[in-house]
Amino acid sequence: MQGNPYGYNPMMYSNPYAPRMQQGAAIPTYYQQPQQTQGVVASMVTSQKEAEAAQILFNNDINVFVDQANGVIYTKRFNPQTGSADFAAYRRVDAAQEAPATAYASQADVDAIRQQLADVLDKLDRGRHARKEVSE
Repeated sequence: MQGNPYGYNPMMYSNPYAPRMQQGAAIPTYYQQPQQTQGVVASMVTSQKEAEAAQILFNNDINVFVDQANGVIYTKRFNPQTGSADFAAYRRVDAAQEAPATAYASQADVDAIRQQLADVLDKLDRGRHARKEVSE
């Protein structure tokens, strides 16, 4: 560097807008963490065939396929023990269809059964008294 009485100055010949590294400064190290799986992957389908044909990952996520037009939800999950995917379908059931109305006995029916029971017990008591009198 002839003609420069001050010696070589790297700042004079470099980009002034470039970031400068200081001597001895630690360089930050960024570690990428493995992505956590969400556990549930959901998507919309139009039929059961579409849900059955859908590709899924070989992890432990549950894949949910919603068929809103038919009121069905399909689930698909990779099973590492069998090497295949377990598939299930869930349909909405109306409360009226789920449990039929319970029929209870009326008070007249209960009274009739009580009367029949009282009659049977009375006959048994009379039979016991008759045997006692005969045996004595």
